Amino acid sequence: MNPKETFLALVMAMLLAAALLFQSQTAKGAKYEAAKEAAPESAPVAAAQQADLLYIEPMYNDEFEAKEVKEITVEADFDRSLEDLIGAGGYVYCNDGITAENFPADKEPEACGKKKLTLLLFCAHEDVKTEQVTEELKWLGKRDKCIYRVATLRELLIFGEERHTAGNEFPILALGTEISLDNPEEKDCSYPGLTTFPGAVIGREYVPRGRSADFYNYSGKWFGYYHRILAVKTAEK
Repeated sequence: MNPKETFLALVMAMLLAAALLFQSQTAKGAKYEAAKEAAPESAPVAAAQQADLLYIEPMYNDEFEAKEVKEITVEADFDRSLEDLIGAGGYVYCNDGITAENFPADKEPEACGKKKLTLLLFCAHEDVKTEQVTEELKWLGKRDKCIYRVATLRELLIFGEERHTAGNEFPILALGTEISLDNPEEKDCSYPGLTTFPGAVIGREYVPRGRSADFYNYSGKWFGYYHRILAVKTAEK
């Protein structure tokens, strides 16, 4: 084929792949909505259970060995200051609202002392609400005979320290920490996350492209193809 025919064939292949992905996501969305409508009010996780809304996103067991694992276990020291956790992540930018004053340690009772922390990344098959994520994690925990819960800010920073590339490919959210810094009475809220800072002039200084710790505004849904949810796994009580 000549270059023009090759280009047209490539464009057609990309359009076909996009159409198949859209069809798959639409089918999953319809399945979830049907399950949600059929679920009795007394069973709030029934829709999530039937639709299998979340799945575990594999990650490498470390940053130097290309072996995929479903979870990692790290030695976490939560006695360290928030500033220390931020500094250890090597972020080119950190939102100035992420401070110990705004996020006191006593507001995160799970993140205290020294302990082993098992972390996973979850991704959704479709756009999801925060409450849908927490509901499905409850059901998945029952299925897997463990407890899954959304991670907090300090647990996110522990993960960022352990994985210096976390957030480069897609945003990673800690839905266990919610805040509205501007007006606590507002219904809209934000959650901390790791992401890629595109590079920009802040004040009079240029901050280069790199990884950042920032806030994500919640507008009613998280994008299934885009956001990743950091979760903590613990044993059944």
